[in-house]
Amino acid sequence: QFWAKVGGSIPFFPAVGNHGFNGTFLTTWPQANAASSSGGSYAMETYCCQNGTASASYPSSWYAFDAGIARFYVLSAAWASSNVGTADLYKNDYDAHWTPNSPEYQWLQSDLEQHTDQLKFAFFNLPMYSSNATESSDPWLRGPDSLEGLLGRYRVAIGFSGHAHNYTRNTKPEGSLVTYVTGGGGGRLQPATRCGAPLSSAIIKATGP
Repeated sequence: QFWAKVGGSIPFFPAVGNHGFNGTFLTTWPQANAASSSGGSYAMETYCCQNGTASASYPSSWYAFDAGIARFYVLSAAWASSNVGTADLYKNDYDAHWTPNSPEYQWLQSDLEQHTDQLKFAFFNLPMYSSNATESSDPWLRGPDSLEGLLGRYRVAIGFSGHAHNYTRNTKPEGSLVTYVTGGGGGRLQPATRCGAPLSSAIIKATGP
């Protein structure tokens, strides 16, 4: 009741996370124009049944838009916490979204090829490099054949992710991009205690809800 029309006064483009990996996300944050104009996806699709997961309908939400000289990529790098089968969130997300033959990977590569001269930023949930032991780095998003390599090849400047409930800024690995974890806005803050990445700095405590 406090925000009757989402996006009515302030544009809002959230990336889907593992706790909202359902149809409610699409209806709460409608992005029909951005998805359509960029050839992206914003619809429920059936995912079945990798790594022993149950067949389920989940949002396929990825798109891009321009603001000034920059292009912004809002991506799905998430999986439902309640349906992991024999793997985990990270492996299921990779198999669903980030193999080189997956629809999201193919769309992103095509769009990046068409916008080589723009300043580019990407937003996604699971962190490539995390300083938190509980919500750790995602090894499946890293490397030349996954999301990290794709964004790095097309000179995406910064990748922003969440999932871990803290703030971490990472330096740029060779052939990669600068990444930030900004996950302190909605849950209990967690410590930054693990450096398994090109860590620049980490704030362990912050104010917030």
